[in-house]
Amino acid sequence: MGGHTIFNNILINLGTSGTIVTGNTNFKSNYNVVVNSGFSVNEGSTLLNFTQWKALAGAYDANSVISDVNTLFVAPGTSDFRLKSGSPAANTGVTSFNGQSAPATDIANVPRPQGAAVDRGAYESF
Repeated sequence: MGGHTIFNNILINLGTSGTIVTGNTNFKSNYNVVVNSGFSVNEGSTLLNFTQWKALAGAYDANSVISDVNTLFVAPGTSDFRLKSGSPAANTGVTSFNGQSAPATDIANVPRPQGAAVDRGAYESF
């Protein structure tokens, strides 16, 4: 079990469980943007904050950052999750991580990258 690679995502915790909750530490996660962090490697028995998560032996999310939905997205209240100008997710992703390549297109089939680097999240905006 495990072996997943999670990168270039925007991970949002709505407060019901956690951002990443797993019972298996056999995965890699990095280059993400995290909103309302809460992480667990013991199936949610213990939730860790972002600093604690990054300090674990697996060194998860060393290059990930914390943000909020209003800084990231054009209009999150109306489900417009395109990146806002100046978003910390714009042009900050990577083309590959842990031997896995980032998708060549975004959710709307827009080629990546449009700017200096791929955008983190579902939409390639800049």
